[in-house]
Amino acid sequence: MKNKNVEFVVTVDKCDNKRIIPIESFQKIFNVKTILRRKKSGSNPLPKKYYEDFCHEIEKEFTNYKIFIDKSRLYVKFNNNLLKSDCYLNSNIPGKKFFLSKKENNIYDSNNHRLFK
Repeated sequence: MKNKNVEFVVTVDKCDNKRIIPIESFQKIFNVKTILRRKKSGSNPLPKKYYEDFCHEIEKEFTNYKIFIDKSRLYVKFNNNLLKSDCYLNSNIPGKKFFLSKKENNIYDSNNHRLFK
């Protein structure tokens, strides 16, 4: 909080009374414990440099689909909804897979799925 220049925390007690607590007193009043957990995997929007590889993988795995771009994002529309297991696609890039994230009925957003070791 100090890095964000926060000076006070406003909270409400059991009786619905507002309390203003200075950051310097925070540790005296609250017992705070945190655990940092590193993500094992994650997904993010597909960079344009991977569009060709992604389209190639879609072509290998599916028929009856339409690929389109909306607001700089690559989407795939299918005739039916996919099973969760069908949403992971291989890639020619080591350590990466593609992930189809459902957005609407039969429409999926393309994502770059990172695999961490």
